[in-house]
Amino acid sequence: MKFINFTQHVLTPEQLKAAQIMGATEIINIPDPSRFNDNCTDNGENSYKLVEKIAKEIAELIGNDNSAIVHFPISSPYVMSLFWKKYGYIQAKMPKCKVESYWRAVVVKARFVFSHTDRVTVEEPQPDGSVIKKSVFKFIKFVG
Repeated sequence: MKFINFTQHVLTPEQLKAAQIMGATEIINIPDPSRFNDNCTDNGENSYKLVEKIAKEIAELIGNDNSAIVHFPISSPYVMSLFWKKYGYIQAKMPKCKVESYWRAVVVKARFVFSHTDRVTVEEPQPDGSVIKKSVFKFIKFVG
C-alpha cells in the first residue's frame, strides 16, 4: 500500500516505522510542497483551484491501487477547510451524484492520517552561560 506524505516535511524515522506498521510498502513524498502554499490574497478564488489541484494529485499518486494512506495537512488552514468541505459533500452525495473521477478516487481510495505530536521543550546551555529554549515536536502516532 502507498503511503503518500502530503505534508511540508519529510517523514521522520519514527513516522516511517509507523507507516510501515500500518501496511505501507511504498512511501511517496510529494515533490515541491511549496507549490500548494496559499496566501489567500484573492478572496479565495485561487484557493478553490488549489483544492482541485490537491485532489487531482492525490488521485494521480494513488493511481490504480485500491487504497492509499495520505498524510495531511498541506497548504493553509483556509485551503484545508475548503478541501474537507468538498470532500464531505462528495462523500455524502457520491452514490447519487456524478463527480469528477479524481474526487471519486480520493473519497473511495484515500485514508487520511495526521501526525499527533508532543511539544517538548529543550534547553541548550550556551558557552556564555545563557540558555536557548527550543520546542521540539516529538512524533507520537498517526491519527485518522
